[in-house]
This record gives sequence, C-alpha cells and structure tokens, in this order.
Amino acid sequence: MQLLSLIAALSVLLFSVPTLAQTPRAERPTYAIGDKWIPPSGVFELIRIENDIYIFSGEGRREIRLNKDLGLVKAEGPTGLLEFHPSLPLEWPLEVGKKGSRQIEWQTLQSGFNRIYVNWEVESYEDVQVPAGSFKAFKIHYSFQVGPPGARQWREIFFWYAPEVKQIIKFASPNFKGMNWAVVAIDRPEMAPLDLALREPKDQARFDRESIVLAGKATSGKGVARVTVAVNGTEVASRGERSGPRNELLFEVPLKLNEGRNVLIVTALDTKGEARQEARTLFYEGRGPSASEQALKKQLEEERKKAAEIALKAEQEKKRLEELAQKRLDEGWTRKRKRRSSWRVSIRRREQRRKSWPGNKKRSERKQPR
Repeated sequence: MQLLSLIAALSVLLFSVPTLAQTPRAERPTYAIGDKWIPPSGVFELIRIENDIYIFSGEGRREIRLNKDLGLVKAEGPTGLLEFHPSLPLEWPLEVGKKGSRQIEWQTLQSGFNRIYVNWEVESYEDVQVPAGSFKAFKIHYSFQVGPPGARQWREIFFWYAPEVKQIIKFASPNFKGMNWAVVAIDRPEMAPLDLALREPKDQARFDRESIVLAGKATSGKGVARVTVAVNGTEVASRGERSGPRNELLFEVPLKLNEGRNVLIVTALDTKGEARQEARTLFYEGRGPSASEQALKKQLEEERKKAAEIALKAEQEKKRLEELAQKRLDEGWTRKRKRRSSWRVSIRRREQRRKSWPGNKKRSERKQPR
C-alpha cells in the first residue's frame, strides 16, 4: 500500500514539472527610435525617448506615450485626450495572475488632473485574432473609479501584449471610445540582425599623418545600443544615442595613430547584448609636416635668408670701412712723405740761395775791379 502511494506521489511530481516549465512568461521589451506601431488610424513611429518615455507620433497630431514598462502615459488625438500621471502601472516579467494597485492621477479634455486608485491584473494568456494576424497574448485588465464621492463610476481598459512581436496588439474599453482598436500590421525590424560596416579607413591602409577619421554605421532590428572603438587594445571612443537606441547608428570618430603598426577594433552592441566586431590594421609611417608647419618652415627659411643677406651686407660694409681706413692711412703716410720731401727740397733751395748770395761768395770768387 505504501509502495502504491509512493508511486502515485512520484507520478504527480513527474507530470507536474513540465506543466510548471511551460508557464507563460514575458520579459519587458526595449524599443528603438524608428520602431513602428500600426493601428487603424495610421502608422505611429517612435520619434524620441525622453525620461524613459516612448513617444510615438502619428498623422493628424496623434500621439501615444508609453513608459518603459509599457504603462500608458498619454493618448491624444484631434478630438480626444486621455492622460495618466505618472502612468498606468505594470510590472515585468508578465505572468498570469500577477496584479497590483497604485494611486495615480488622470485627466481628459473635460477635466483636469484628479486622483484615482488603479487596480491591474494579468488575467490570462490567450489566442487573440486581430487584422494583423493571430497571436498568443497576455490580457491586462485595468479598473478604477472616477467622479465625486457618492457618485463614482467604474472605468475599465484592457490591452493585449504579444511576446512574439513584442507589441501591444489590441486595446479595448467600454468607457473610452478612442481606446478600442487593434493593430492592422506588424513592423518587425527585430528580424534584421546586428550588422557593422566600416566605410573608412580601409584595411592595411598607410598614412603619413597621425590624425584620421573612422566612419561607418551599425544597424540592428533590436536597436543599436553602443559602438566602441579601441586602438592597440585601449578604448578611445564610444558612441550611442542619448535619446535611446536606434535601428541605425551612423558614426564618424576622429582618431590618432601611433607611429608604426596600429590595430583598430570597432565593436557594436545591440539592446540584447549581442556584439559584432570589425578589425583594421593601419600603418602610420611618420608624421609629415602640416600646412601650418610648412608655413612656419617657409617663414623660418625666409628669415634665415634675410639674416644671411644682412650678415653679408654687414661683412661687405666692414670690409669697405677697413679698406677706407687703410686707404686713409696710406694717404696720410703719402702726404707725410710728401711734406718731408718738400721740406728737404726747400732746405736745399734755401741753401742754394744762401750760397748764391753775393755777400756769401768766397773772396776768390768775387769779381776783381779792373
């Protein structure tokens, strides 16, 4: 008898394990700029992400805002407004039976913000047929009371989230006319794998300058979170959109190379943590003179040339002055010699005149009277 009880207990355990393992569960999705949501009113495109709020914009001044948990923040069109502050609550991962409540504020075109208590619950995981197709989806139910005390009325909103396409595929409400619609098509950019393409520089390129520009793009249907750049094993740059991940990220990154061989590694990461790398081997063969350096070199050459010309003129002037001084010195000696010579001549002449004076002649030379 005990053996039969043990076998029955083991059977319950064995057959209950697969049931538990198959409990549906959905993790919170992440959206990227450019993602599309397609209800009957037209295409809503995710145009920006502000303070963890996804802002989808459609034609005719239509706008839907969801927080990062996909809680409704605002739905606005030409004739209607439904806004919650901070948002309708929702907690992830989604599982059937999960529920909660929270105090928030809400408003419509007919009233300002009023405080309400919202109850929410993940009621089921079921098949849902919409114009875009048939999907397995979690059904989330919101309920809250509005109006003055003693005259409160219940309001309800339902939506269905399909993990397969990572979208809310349907809204329904018996109280809000604008909240009854289902998606008519599914935009599935998440099917595009992560890709990284480098436009410049080419592999094995050689440069005579140290500064270059890395250019390329990373694409992913899941959204590109970040692109990092490493040179010779050291990360030197990182690029990512401040407004949130995009399906395409273009980048131009200025880089400085070391002299000789350089190994460039570019890594792209998507929002799911998947990575893609591209490598380039580059060579910097010595820095050539830049335009400013060439101009400076030319200026120095001109200054050296001018200095050499000035030095040559100074040397020529010095030589001229030395020659002039020597000439004047030579002229002085010549005049002195001439003066001495003329002095001797004058002395001789005076001596001759003295000798030729009659009174100074010798008596033997004097004429005898007849």
